[in-house]
Amino acid sequence: MNITQKKGSVHKPTMNEVAKKSGVALSTVSHVINGTAPISDETKARVQKVIEELNYTPNALARGLRHSRTNTIGIIVPDLTNEFYAKYAACLIKLAGEDEVSASLIDFGYKKEREERGVDTLIRSRVDGVIFLGGSQDENLIERLDKANIITVFADRYYKDYPSVSFDNYETMYQLIRCLWENGYTKIGYISEAMTMVNLIDRYRGIMDALNNYNMELQKDWTLEDSWLRMEKLHTAKDMVNRLIGRISRDSMPEVLIASSDMIAIGILDALLQHGYKVPEDIGVVGYDDMTMAAYYNPSVTTVHQDYAAAARETYRLLCDKLAGREENEHVVIHNELIIRKSLVLKK
Repeated sequence: MNITQKKGSVHKPTMNEVAKKSGVALSTVSHVINGTAPISDETKARVQKVIEELNYTPNALARGLRHSRTNTIGIIVPDLTNEFYAKYAACLIKLAGEDEVSASLIDFGYKKEREERGVDTLIRSRVDGVIFLGGSQDENLIERLDKANIITVFADRYYKDYPSVSFDNYETMYQLIRCLWENGYTKIGYISEAMTMVNLIDRYRGIMDALNNYNMELQKDWTLEDSWLRMEKLHTAKDMVNRLIGRISRDSMPEVLIASSDMIAIGILDALLQHGYKVPEDIGVVGYDDMTMAAYYNPSVTTVHQDYAAAARETYRLLCDKLAGREENEHVVIHNELIIRKSLVLKK
């Protein structure tokens, strides 16, 4: 397994840009590259000149899929109402469209039976490749795709023996706890969706290992997990914190509450503020994902930025590589960035 560490990806010229600068249709550029239709010598020369000027490299998928069955790929997403997943999927669809590849999007809403039906639909549609965005260890579905000779790539998660792109969730949370410890915080709470997703498990491991290393304890009262947070993050988080405030004294509250997503963090903030807590003076709050709303809530939410666009480009590249015949299963790790805003005070 080849593991590649990346902070992001530089912009690569697209087929759309070649078409626009050449003054021809996207399909014409594709035909020039693949030799799949008669094109005049003058047009060929113009397109080739632009390709050289832009240093455009035809994607392996654009070159290779003309021999495939459908020129389509499948993208399986757990929740399209989640801004992170929606933007990641949108980037993948855009990249595929630039190669004249259609993308079938399956939103299974965290329901296993819907995910199974979606995979069966993609198999019947004879897609050329499938991208799992998020998810858990679903060996049965992967086995079905393997039997159908459909390439599988994993996004926002590591999966052994398959190409995959993930974020450094473990290291991010470990360094966050270290940062809090260095700034004098020792009473840390964590609120998360049910930890069945690989990325959530990695985040929790990072928190626990760092707490143990710095001799801090994650008290039971401050560790809250609920499966309802998957689909109803804002209201469920607010209700959970309301109940927490109702059963423990003000002096027993944590100094910082970390949430597994920004929407959960906003629900936490709403409950704290309504009960008269000052944020960040009384309790600091940290989210995850760097959603648009996090920057505009008052106080703005300290969060972890995940470069979904860079991750999408790497995911699509890995799919292209496999469809072009690459045997090695590369794993790419995208680095996260802690964004400090007004919901947390750091002294150092």
